[in-house]
Amino acid sequence: MIKPPPWSGGFADAGAQHFRDLANVLAQDDMQEFLSARSASDEMMGIVAKREEKTLLHVQQEGLRPEMRRIVVCFMAKVLESLHMPEKSWFDAVMLLDVYCLCAQRPVEVGDLPALCAALVRLLLKIETVSSLPESDLVVCSEQLACTLRHEGHEVAAPAVTKESVEIHEHLVLQALHWQINLSNVDAWMAAFYARTNALTGHVLLPTLASTWQKCYGLARTMLLHSATRRSFTRRQTAQGLLGIAFVAGGLVPPDALDLDGSGALEGMSIPSEFPNAPAAQVVPSACQPFFLDLLQVVTGQSVETLQEDCKLMQVEMRNAGLPSMHPVHHASI
Repeated sequence: MIKPPPWSGGFADAGAQHFRDLANVLAQDDMQEFLSARSASDEMMGIVAKREEKTLLHVQQEGLRPEMRRIVVCFMAKVLESLHMPEKSWFDAVMLLDVYCLCAQRPVEVGDLPALCAALVRLLLKIETVSSLPESDLVVCSEQLACTLRHEGHEVAAPAVTKESVEIHEHLVLQALHWQINLSNVDAWMAAFYARTNALTGHVLLPTLASTWQKCYGLARTMLLHSATRRSFTRRQTAQGLLGIAFVAGGLVPPDALDLDGSGALEGMSIPSEFPNAPAAQVVPSACQPFFLDLLQVVTGQSVETLQEDCKLMQVEMRNAGLPSMHPVHHASI
């Protein structure tokens, strides 16, 4: 039976012992086997990281322009929601879109986007096998994107989408991605970190961490509207930077621990909660903050220095995207 470290002495009393305890628990064979079933073991995370790096070795293009990409990802969100697809499908769709636009043999033209989006949705429907959409309905739905693009002043052929054009773009996507469409994304990394956190702490910190995780996912969705995948900034770095910033904004880790002192405000954290029934965040005494810094390192498998770099990268992304900012959140009392 997997057991987390005994916290009977309190978070503040053991000092560096917490890091060793967490690392030792994580290294247990039973723990790794438990996490492997959730794609969150050390081995699985290493495989996904290598796959992510390999995927971006064949970058040939610069990707979509930000304003064009925002229209497309918002459209795909509406389509997938209407099909009652799981939330991870949107993260998958955005990742497929970004990577294809980077690795395609030729730059993706505006007129290609409706058929390309239809092809991506069809691929995801095949993967999830939880919903179906008649070919004719998919074509009609994608023509709505064509109308939006024309309204924005772009030249798009009419009709922009046919059954044949969808099939052509589906083949182009598979060819460019070497038939590997099970790509890592921010959602997958966050899910792995979430599983590792809960397993390591025996779920006893769920009330304290719930608000932090919700903000991470909300901020991840917001960031993906503005920030495309690129070789210099992977989705693992995105997830780690978001998680670090959320820990600071939630009062779990002091700003200076992640080299965020002097930032004044933590960009992007003013996101309304989509989980109204979640437990209220609790006040974390400053003496307990070293424990959460250790937890952050062990869960991500990264050093403080690497986490500092990822947090800084994310802050730059937030500023470039013009996202709103706010000071660290206030919590309900215990």
